[in-house]
Amino acid sequence: MMDPSKTAGSQESSAVDAHAPSGAALPVDLLHPEPLPRADLDELVQGLAFAFASGVSGGLFAQALTRTPIAPSTWDPRSFAQDLFLDDLVTRCFRVRIGGHEAVLNRGFLLRVLSHPPIDPRVTEFRQGILAELAGVPLFRRQFEKFYTTLCRLRGALEGATVGKKFDATRRQLDVLGLVKDLFDQASTSFAGATSGLTRLQAFGASVRATEPHRSMADLLSYDEHLATLNLTVRVGADGAIRGFDIRAIKEQSENPFVLSAPRRWLSKIEIFLRGYRFDKRALFDRYVVAGRCA
Repeated sequence: MMDPSKTAGSQESSAVDAHAPSGAALPVDLLHPEPLPRADLDELVQGLAFAFASGVSGGLFAQALTRTPIAPSTWDPRSFAQDLFLDDLVTRCFRVRIGGHEAVLNRGFLLRVLSHPPIDPRVTEFRQGILAELAGVPLFRRQFEKFYTTLCRLRGALEGATVGKKFDATRRQLDVLGLVKDLFDQASTSFAGATSGLTRLQAFGASVRATEPHRSMADLLSYDEHLATLNLTVRVGADGAIRGFDIRAIKEQSENPFVLSAPRRWLSKIEIFLRGYRFDKRALFDRYVVAGRCA
């Protein structure tokens, strides 16, 4: 897992991270100018690893939001929330549509944030800065909507939205890794020129993409998607049926570290056979994904 506390963001974010406790992992926080550390970070990481391996999260994300710390407040929701109909306000008015579809929101968390106005005015100004850029720059809003949609797809893939359907476990894990890569790619290439807390997303995405684990994950996904390119000439008969074809050219992704040369592939198979091992290349590929070397 990556450590967001090492992310280089705006000058404000850098100053905040410089005051973070040594070794503390801080989230990419869009609610607070000084990111609040999570006490349950290790448990959350283990839960994500289990969800990736099994395809079932067991309410991991809802529980994570419930435990997410928020800024200190002197307001007690029991004194005013019911009289101001905050629950109805969040349910009826805080609805978001992206691409014609209603976005998935955790209304319990929204209600908790709304009913606890922060003591520190800097927190309010920080949130207002992000809101102002999203409302004033249509490009940033579209990029944020795309990012959030990908995040929801990733959550659905980890939560086992396909439970009850037949699927290849390794294929599902590769799809999850593909969404993770898309998420970091989108974050690193979005919000160019932003001056609010949105810069944290861009800086974090760029820092992750510069790491070896991300490069390894990208190589693995590229190997799965594109091992080689074949140029064919197909002969078709008078009845429209294929009579034959000729291979004109084969081009492999030789720059990908997962792609071995033909002699090395044959030598590997011969060695495996002589040693008496009974597994194929797919089994090794599955174990590589499960081992989490790309996590």
